[in-house]
Amino acid sequence: MRLAILLGLVAVVGAFVLGASHPFSTAVGPKPLQAIGAFSPVATTMPSDPVRNWMAEIETMEMHGEYAALDRLAIGLRNVDNRFAGGEPKITAFYAALGDFAGCGCASARESFVSYDSKLKAINAWSASIPGSPTAPVAMAKLLRQYAWQMRGHSYANETDEQRLQKFQDITRRSITYLQPLDPKSDPAIYVGLLSAARGSDNGRADIDHIFPAAIAAFPSYFPYYENEADMLQERWFGTPGEAGRFLASLPDLGDTGLVAYAAAVGRLDESNETSNMRQIFGIDWSILKRAFDARRRLYDTNDYNRNEEMKFSVVFGDRAYAKTLLDEIGTRWEPRVWRRWSSFAQAVAWVNQETNARPVFD
Repeated sequence: MRLAILLGLVAVVGAFVLGASHPFSTAVGPKPLQAIGAFSPVATTMPSDPVRNWMAEIETMEMHGEYAALDRLAIGLRNVDNRFAGGEPKITAFYAALGDFAGCGCASARESFVSYDSKLKAINAWSASIPGSPTAPVAMAKLLRQYAWQMRGHSYANETDEQRLQKFQDITRRSITYLQPLDPKSDPAIYVGLLSAARGSDNGRADIDHIFPAAIAAFPSYFPYYENEADMLQERWFGTPGEAGRFLASLPDLGDTGLVAYAAAVGRLDESNETSNMRQIFGIDWSILKRAFDARRRLYDTNDYNRNEEMKFSVVFGDRAYAKTLLDEIGTRWEPRVWRRWSSFAQAVAWVNQETNARPVFD
């Protein structure tokens, strides 16, 4: 599934509108909820997502100028074991809330409704009011990276014109200037920024080969590092044939940490590849992937996104019993970010319930 063409489902969260006296007169809360009936039956359930709700609160604090409170909050969040159910470190969602903007095409759990210019103004004000803030430059680097991707688009390099590629590289290099003075061991998001910026570097593979080992040495259970590495080892980026698959196969040797990293990396690769072809492309072993899902649940509990993702893969691999267990937990709470469209979920449900013998094919 391609996150660049997501359905654009918005979160049902409380609306926060800034007062006219505030310098950033921008509505932070969501637009009216798009009609669920456009892509799923009315009877389906779109549950309130704690991650999306929390991100809305963080963005509201940012746009209200509560910079000192955000700095204080970030101190505890830099402990990567401060997680949401399902395993996502809160620091990941924290910087996504600060750095995403309206229309950025970001792959975050929540869509922002604040303009890029308003975000830029807010983070600049943060840096001006608290010059020594360790959080504001990381947020600025995130904002610039998201802006760089919006300028570039998500097509392959050979399908992107030179002007867009040059803008992408220029803005990405600018983002790095905010991270270079910082100690990357002080905040796991700094290594994320450096790894992400390597995509726009002329020396990308060498940069990745240098940064990734340092990142996992500092924060071995910060799973976005493994997701990024698997993504970058695809041939479309910096990898050789089969290299991403070999990287995946090496992860279970790291024990529980490696198993959860395996699940996270497979999920990331699924974003840019056809789900039904993942086994052939990357040599995914269902027995290992199922162990990885079970390890993630045992260590970090679970959430509806993970349940939907696990059910999708169990259908692809023909494990009806495992899929049935997950469907019993999901009920009607399908996740559009996983399935992309209601019809895919409905086809999976039909197969799980033995209403059809033909397993659905997922793109």
